[in-house]
Amino acid sequence: MAGANDADEEMWSLTRTLQTQGDTEEITAKVSAAGFRPASSYLVRSNAAGTETVDAQYNGPAVDMVLTTRADVMTNQRVEVPSDVREAANIGQ
Repeated sequence: MAGANDADEEMWSLTRTLQTQGDTEEITAKVSAAGFRPASSYLVRSNAAGTETVDAQYNGPAVDMVLTTRADVMTNQRVEVPSDVREAANIGQ
């Protein structure tokens, strides 16, 4: 699905849904149409025991995540990631 972000840049929204033995997992990722850089993602896992979510916002080399457990406990986390995964692979060699 195509759309645009607040800066009027073209974005794509990709969604994947898995259902197995009463468990459902759905993830939606929004990426820039130019270069496929991620802008945000939202993961929902649910079953009879409840629902847990991960809401991630990509800001340059940082990913800001809000994790919500089945007990409705929220945790904020920031992770720094390389600008290019191939760079990370080369660093380890």
